[in-house]
Amino acid sequence: MSTCVETSIDIALLGCGNVGAALARLAAREADHTPFTILGALVRDPARARDVPIAPPFTTDPDGLLELAPSVVVELLGGTEPARQLVVRALERRVPVVTANKTLLARHGAELREAATRAQVPLLYEAAVLAGVPFLGTFARRPYAADASSLTGIANGTSNFILTRARDGERVAAALAEAQRRGYAEPDPHSDLAGIDAAEKLAVLLQHFASADVHPDAIETVGIESVTDLQAAHAGALGGVIKPIIHADWTARLEAFVGPAFVPGAHALARVDDVENALLLHTARGRLLFQGPGA
Repeated sequence: MSTCVETSIDIALLGCGNVGAALARLAAREADHTPFTILGALVRDPARARDVPIAPPFTTDPDGLLELAPSVVVELLGGTEPARQLVVRALERRVPVVTANKTLLARHGAELREAATRAQVPLLYEAAVLAGVPFLGTFARRPYAADASSLTGIANGTSNFILTRARDGERVAAALAEAQRRGYAEPDPHSDLAGIDAAEKLAVLLQHFASADVHPDAIETVGIESVTDLQAAHAGALGGVIKPIIHADWTARLEAFVGPAFVPGAHALARVDDVENALLLHTARGRLLFQGPGA
């Protein structure tokens, strides 16, 4: 009779803020079912008190953390530096990396994929776009199904919440205040309102589906700040709604756009409301719609 041997998954965290602490709590809660072990976490201040149920060694030394031979590195630093150099360093040591850092992927995705290919280890980023909808990994395993020619979607829940409220008669400024009160919008919501967050997500999607490395700054981007209360009302009178859209088509040459757009009431995206996200892929075998929470 063969015996199943349980192997521990040893995790090194790059960063231990809110998300890192939540991961540590999850690992502790599931310890009896899933053999996760947090080996340590790279932080700026090891002495700072953190709300985590376990006490992994906090360190400012990334090389020392990698020398613990983790099974996987989970990057939670955000931004581009030092996240980029640390992810490359981990991949060069043949350590798989998991990240949801859309900013990093949008700007340095090609470099990171090349590093992962050279080392022959996975670089996984399922939660970078439409984090609550598990679809990127599915397409990575099914390249034939992923053969798309264009995509249209809603990739920023904050903007969608605000424009949904505006459709229902609430003033845009009041809708933003409500989004902040509920925790949907950051105290500084510029990245969401200006379309920067959505443009970064679109850049990641273009890498994934169009094999195109496009810097998010090169994508035509318009923020929802340009939408007035009167425009929202007019959209309803015309039988539609204004939505924060991402769109790209690479049938011939690549075209990409991020910004508020009129969506007819009969369109599938017109019914994606509040903080929901959705992605509509156009393939040779028909349309595929993925919808769910953005995070």
